[in-house]
Amino acid sequence: PKTVVSVAKKRGRVFEHEENDENGGDTPPMLE
Repeated sequence: PKTVVSVAKKRGRVFEHEENDENGGDTPPMLE
């Protein structure tokens, strides 16, 4: 989950996945 936030931040989508990350952090599409 922490990695997701790091990657999301680089993508500029941290605000979108940050919530998901705290909820459980499934597998954000941006990671694929």
